[in-house]
Amino acid sequence: MEAMKAPGRLRIRIADSVDWKTRTRPGVRISVGDTGSGMPAEVRRRLFEPFFTTKGNFGNGLGMWVIQQLLEKHDGSLSVSSSLSPDHHGTVMSLFIPRGEPKLNSTP
Repeated sequence: MEAMKAPGRLRIRIADSVDWKTRTRPGVRISVGDTGSGMPAEVRRRLFEPFFTTKGNFGNGLGMWVIQQLLEKHDGSLSVSSSLSPDHHGTVMSLFIPRGEPKLNSTP
């Protein structure tokens, strides 16, 4: 949302789904898409690094890292697609959260 220039569009969709990897596990998919400028490949590669931010002094770089950690603990997943094209720009993030018990982690 912060990358969008006014007027922009932010869409949030929540729907029953299956895990795209296995096509069998039922769960919920939350997709968030914007019409922002898109993310360059370097930003996408570093998106989940702790303390990586593109916001300068306004961000601490922990948001996406925390989301990834929480999804892993619940056996979920996150996919990111982004386009810098002048005609079709923006980013879509899709979170999948499976139904049922989370996997047990053997490490403390």
